[in-house]
Amino acid sequence: MFGSFYFLIKDLNGGGGDDQSAARYVIQAQSEYDQFRFAAALETYQRQTGKYPDQLDAISDKFPGGAPLDIATGQPYLYQRNADGGYTLWGRGIDGKSDGGDKKTDVTWKQRPVNGK
Repeated sequence: MFGSFYFLIKDLNGGGGDDQSAARYVIQAQSEYDQFRFAAALETYQRQTGKYPDQLDAISDKFPGGAPLDIATGQPYLYQRNADGGYTLWGRGIDGKSDGGDKKTDVTWKQRPVNGK
């Protein structure tokens, strides 16, 4: 999917300029928007059950038409619960590869649990 997306950005950019920079910007912006939507659904789930789900599939019904896919790859976003009770959610970034939620290369949303009431 990324290859098609990259060439779409190149065409929109008139074939000139920094195509990778434009693609990076769009991937970053769309991924952050998608992750915000996931975060809202994850917080709702956490308030209802007392914990975050083990897998994103548990909240897929919260998205009309299905959960958003990673714009860089067309694959589902990656998610893991953390030892501290929070979670990490990430997209693969411009290279299309997962680096385990590394903020330098992946588009990452980390949530730590809120202590207290």
